[in-house]
Amino acid sequence: MRLRWVALIALLLVLGWAFTAHRLLAANRALRAQLAQPQPTPPTPRVGPTPDSGSPSSTNNGGEEAEWNLPFAQELEPGWIVTRLQAMTQPPYGQMLRQATEDLDGDGTPEQIALTTDPQAESRFTLTVNGASVSGALCDDVEGFYVVDLDRADSYKEVAVHTPGPSDDNEHLLFRYQSGGLRQLGMLTRWPVYPGDGSAIVRDWQGFWPDRRKFVLQADRLVEVTQPYLYVGVQATAREPVVLRKRPDGGPAVERLSSGRGLHLLLAQYHDDQPTAYLAVSDHGLVGWLDADPYGSLDGLHIAD
Repeated sequence: MRLRWVALIALLLVLGWAFTAHRLLAANRALRAQLAQPQPTPPTPRVGPTPDSGSPSSTNNGGEEAEWNLPFAQELEPGWIVTRLQAMTQPPYGQMLRQATEDLDGDGTPEQIALTTDPQAESRFTLTVNGASVSGALCDDVEGFYVVDLDRADSYKEVAVHTPGPSDDNEHLLFRYQSGGLRQLGMLTRWPVYPGDGSAIVRDWQGFWPDRRKFVLQADRLVEVTQPYLYVGVQATAREPVVLRKRPDGGPAVERLSSGRGLHLLLAQYHDDQPTAYLAVSDHGLVGWLDADPYGSLDGLHIAD
């Protein structure tokens, strides 16, 4: 009787071991199969939209999915500056046009839009919509125009006359067709995107970091919404000893950083469109205003004009 129980227990142990081994082998095969499959590539952020049909009447809002976000504290690769500037300066508005048909005033009847330039001075242009004309000039040869919807809540679409400028100094002169005439709304420079909420977010380059400014329509004019500071978001290393101070103009030292220590430039105080001071956080997590010229005192800045 005792031998029967011993044999039964041994049989159960063998069966249990075989079942466990089978489960482990199956899990191992499933893991190997998963690892063997090609992993999906994460989507690359877009500077601007892909034209929806290639039609001259397509409205392009220049990348309303905001394309140009920097990680907060990521060390940038050496080639970042080249690829990022190339992406920023690519026209995100689709094909530049000389003629198009588009309903600009929301009355259900498409307008005939045409742009001509002066053969003697290609920076001078005449924009005509249904016989109403306006003339103007940009800083360099006019490339064409595009149609944009500044505010999807109203019935209007706008026409932007564009030049890339002599050195990516892009200019976008915006017009609205209203009550049978053309009204100039204002000039945007560099690389704007149009979220469709009545604003334009204009991207620019500040030597080693990108800034963003907001313009809104007020009384049919584009007006900048001033910010208390501009976001910088650039990681750097002290090339020489630097000090973080309590105020932008000086004051007591918050922290002294020896050469080789890391810091993150958070915000820029600015005046007349130029940065005047930088708020930084040290590698110890302490915040203060950088008491030094970043160009001469920091390494790791990706500098370009």
